Amino acid sequence: MIASFLNSQRYSVNTRDRYTRALRLWLADFPDGGREAGSGDLLKWLSRPEWGGNHQSILLYAIRGFLRYHFGAAHPALQLKLKRVPAAPRKALSVEELEHLLASFDTTREKGVRDLAMTGVFLDCALRVAEIARLEMEFLDLDKKILSVVVKGGQWSFRVFDDHTAVWLADWLAVREVIARPKEKAVFVAVGGIYPGKGLTPEGVKAIVKGWKEETGIQNLHPHRFRHSYATLTTRNRAPKSVAMRGGGWLSEKVFENYVQDLGLDDVREYLPVRGLMKFS
Repeated sequence: MIASFLNSQRYSVNTRDRYTRALRLWLADFPDGGREAGSGDLLKWLSRPEWGGNHQSILLYAIRGFLRYHFGAAHPALQLKLKRVPAAPRKALSVEELEHLLASFDTTREKGVRDLAMTGVFLDCALRVAEIARLEMEFLDLDKKILSVVVKGGQWSFRVFDDHTAVWLADWLAVREVIARPKEKAVFVAVGGIYPGKGLTPEGVKAIVKGWKEETGIQNLHPHRFRHSYATLTTRNRAPKSVAMRGGGWLSEKVFENYVQDLGLDDVREYLPVRGLMKFS
């Protein structure tokens, strides 16, 4: 049921992945697909305390499409509408947390070399999980320190990276040359495990970052936090907003502002009116 629905739509790879997970949860509780489920049943199912507003919205969009495809536009559960509660501001990783993370990688081991390079790309290029997994060797240029990848929405995007990240990537590519499977296109591949040398999946990347969290004790560590950290740190480094947005692939100032909501009050101190006035007294 899931495959026939998804194949009928032109969803991105990332959306297909999200909707597949959502619909598996739905079918676990409604094996017939929810043929007789009403809007009350769907609301009750969505109202689990562990599911936040954003997660509920993804689940609802997936299930609505699924029900409409299999049972028609008159299905009673399609009448449900949720008032979306704005998500709380998400925090970027602090400088101290990032320094701790970078120092935690054991670069005498293949995994540590890969993970350091991956972190550099996460930070400098503001890539999402699926984009890290999708990055291919053909579109990585160490000399020019630039990469290109298909991003959310199905468009190609170019990103640049720092000299340090270029060095970390060069070290990783030397290791990758030995362990990657023949004709493997992905930049980041598995080190050991069930499929050594095979390109990482988005779920694989998430599992790696989860391992970093457990090893370092950084509670705020999550793949998307690197995107928040890019926005926050480039802003603190005094990059013009248009430049920071271009480097991270943001098209909307409103969306970009959501990524810098946690700029601390200490960032405001040097601009406070009294401080400015006292410079001239």
